[in-house]
Amino acid sequence: MDKIKVLLGIAVITLFLTTAYLVVIYTGLNERHSNLLKAYSKSVQSVQACQSDLEHEKEALLELNSQYNKLFTKYNELLDENKQLSNETATLKSELNKSQENLQNLKGEIVNVVANIKSIEESLNESFRWFESNSKLNDPSLYEVKKKCMKNLELNIPCVVYYWQAEGIFEYKKEVNDTLYSVDASMAKHSGDCEDFAFVMKALINSLEPRKLLLWEEDKGSTFDLYEEGRYSYYLDDAGEKPIYLRGKHVDVVCFLTEKNGNDYIGHCVNAVVEGNEPNITGDLFEPQDGNYIGKIGTNLGLCEDGQEECDEWINYIYLIITDKQIYLFKDGKWQSYSSMYDKLEGIKRQLFALNESS
Repeated sequence: MDKIKVLLGIAVITLFLTTAYLVVIYTGLNERHSNLLKAYSKSVQSVQACQSDLEHEKEALLELNSQYNKLFTKYNELLDENKQLSNETATLKSELNKSQENLQNLKGEIVNVVANIKSIEESLNESFRWFESNSKLNDPSLYEVKKKCMKNLELNIPCVVYYWQAEGIFEYKKEVNDTLYSVDASMAKHSGDCEDFAFVMKALINSLEPRKLLLWEEDKGSTFDLYEEGRYSYYLDDAGEKPIYLRGKHVDVVCFLTEKNGNDYIGHCVNAVVEGNEPNITGDLFEPQDGNYIGKIGTNLGLCEDGQEECDEWINYIYLIITDKQIYLFKDGKWQSYSSMYDKLEGIKRQLFALNESS
């Protein structure tokens, strides 16, 4: 019995010790389990954080990949543009070389054109000098003309004409070739057509420098005295005096059309005592071949004005003016002259010089 009690005590003690041991083991295991749970929780949180970071990194990587694709596309576009620019550059270089070659040729042409312009300008200057040299008359008959036909600075134009004709000095003669001769050449051949006659008469008036011209106009029953020759007096019947004062005025040659038949034109030239600057002139007209007073510019003969197309084909409209220095010609709806041509040539020459220097 005691042995049983001993064994039961031992068993109780063993059970107690085992239980205590198991409690200790359970407590340790529970603590480890708690620690493991905590570690697991931290691991889960860490993994979740890593997953979140990975998602952000993935999004960033996708964005970078999108940007890369865009950049790659842009890069290819730039390659194409570069290729195109290279082709255009090659083309531009070729065109530049051609332009430089053309520029050199143009410079040579500019030099030639300027030389031609200078030649034309010299021709114009010669024309100016020609008109100036023919603005006065140097003829032996001047002395007798002044003696017979000029008194108190009044020049009797009909007297001059009839004296010249009577002495065989100068008279009107129709010519086939319409050429404007110098006054010396006209006087040397003792005749001239209408423009030659008007040209010579202008030179005569410039040489004698009268203050007044005496012309004639129709006047029934009156007589116009020409000049005296010995016991004889020469005069015109049914003609009265028409004085024209020259103060502040000068004498030009003006030409106009008198007839038009299809493409055939017949013209005539007379003298005009004018004031104002050519071609905008006013004044009196007279026939140099007999000294007859014709009338007024603008009344008896029209004067072409800029903008009047084909005015140079109108009857009794002045389209040509010859002065002491140059010619004014109405053409293509406007007045043109040597001086305007000279000014245009000077302008062109300056532009060519500027172009040549800039190039």
